[in-house]
Amino acid sequence: MPKSLESLLPEQGEAMHNFDKNMAVPVTGLTQAVQLQTAFREKASAETILDILRQVPNPLDAEIDIDTKKWAHNPLAINVFAQTVFMLGSKTISHSRSAILHHQAVFEVHNLICLYPSELRSKGFSSS
Repeated sequence: MPKSLESLLPEQGEAMHNFDKNMAVPVTGLTQAVQLQTAFREKASAETILDILRQVPNPLDAEIDIDTKKWAHNPLAINVFAQTVFMLGSKTISHSRSAILHHQAVFEVHNLICLYPSELRSKGFSSS
């Protein structure tokens, strides 16, 4: 881009992450978000990532139906996972796409963990 047009460009944006370890007030899920960042950088397996997500407290615990043994989804775990993936992939759209594709199995399996334990087991993952 010509130097004469650079003044017209907006300031470089910065990714916002609700689970930033430098936050003044820690939020629920921060510990797991930091663990996920480390796991992603170490190229951890989907099972390891799911183990971290299982540690996220579920604000819907009271809604679990014991009779049907269906598990309530965990919106906080979904939020922690998605925001961490997008934060790590926030450099460019290409980085974001790569992060999503690399962790696509966890996006899919996380839904199965919450709702369909038998389907999860059939795909080779444990439900505990």
